[in-house]
Amino acid sequence: MDILSPVKRLVLYGVVCCVAVDSSTVLGDDRFAGSDQYIQAAMEKWRVPGLAIAVVKDGKLVLARGYGVCELGKNRNVTEDTAFPIASCAKSITAACVAMLVEEGKARWDDPVVKHLPGFELSDTYLTTHITLRDLLCHRTGLQRCDLMFDGANSGTSEILRRLKYLPLAAEFRTTLTYSNPMNVVLCEVVASVSGQP
Repeated sequence: MDILSPVKRLVLYGVVCCVAVDSSTVLGDDRFAGSDQYIQAAMEKWRVPGLAIAVVKDGKLVLARGYGVCELGKNRNVTEDTAFPIASCAKSITAACVAMLVEEGKARWDDPVVKHLPGFELSDTYLTTHITLRDLLCHRTGLQRCDLMFDGANSGTSEILRRLKYLPLAAEFRTTLTYSNPMNVVLCEVVASVSGQP
C-alpha cells in the first residue's frame, strides 16, 4: 500500500474544501440573485406600489433595497431608508420588547402599569391602580376601542396619555377582549421608561 495515497487524498480533500469555501465567499454577493425579479413580480401580482426590504444576518445588514414608489402618481421612489407605517404589527414588536424586559428581570407581566408610569390615569381609580402589563397585552382592560384618539397632528404620545382618563368602558374589567390601540401606546411608554430607550 502506498503511504502517499492517503496523504494525497487528504491534501486533495483539503484543497477541494478550501476552493468550495472560497467560491461560496466569492458567490456571496450573488446569494440574492433573482430576488429583484421575484420582488417586482410579486409587487405586480399583489398591486403593491412600493416596498423596502432589509435582510439582517448575525446582527449585520447584508441587504437593503427599495422598490417602486411611495405613492401612486408621485415620483418619490422608495429607498432602503423609506419609513413605512406598520400598523398593528407594532403590537407584536411591543410585546416582544415587554417580554425581553420580563426576561431581564426589569418588569413582570403582572406589574401594574402605574409602577412604571406613575402618571398613568384612567377614568376609574380601580382600573388605574390595577391594570397590568398583561391586561394591556391581552386587550382585557374593558376600555372602548377609541381609534379616533389618533387624530393626526393632535395625537402625540403625551396627548394620547392625557386623553386616557376620558375613555369610557365598553365591558367589565378582565371579562372580554376589547381591542385597544391606545393601550399599545401605553405599553410603548412602559418599555421606554423601563429600558431607558425610546
